[in-house]
This record gives sequence, C-alpha cells and structure tokens, in this order.
Amino acid sequence: MASDQGLLNILRLIEVALSDPQVAADYQLATHLNKGAAAVKNGYLDSQCRNDYQQAINYFLMVNGFKVSPALIQLMSL
Repeated sequence: MASDQGLLNILRLIEVALSDPQVAADYQLATHLNKGAAAVKNGYLDSQCRNDYQQAINYFLMVNGFKVSPALIQLMSL
C-alpha cells in the first residue's frame, strides 16, 4: 500500500489530468483514470490500477501523440 501522502499526490495528478479537456474527452482514458481515483480514495493503488493507468496512457499517446498535459506525463511513472 502506498503512503497516505503518496496516495494524495496520485489523486492530485489524476484530478489535474482529468481537468485537461483532451484527456476528459477520451472516454477510455478518462474511465481508467476515474477508476484509479476511486481506488486511491479507498486507500489503495494495486498492480491492476497501475496496469490500467499504463494501458490507458499508452493508448492515449498512440492516438494523440505527445501533446499531453504534464500531469498525464507524470502518471506514466506510477
């Protein structure tokens, strides 16, 4: 389990990423991030969440290139 501060940092990054209209408009990516945010709020970030993030971000980069928000780029390292 990640530390409380780590979870808060992840949640903040997710919220910033979702505030990007390009991210919010991408249903698959936004769904993964919203599921992850719910998991973080419940106090955990398991390997499936990390896998969901990575798949969603890889998909987004493939479709949209590298025109992404800094917060989304930071999520790639989770």
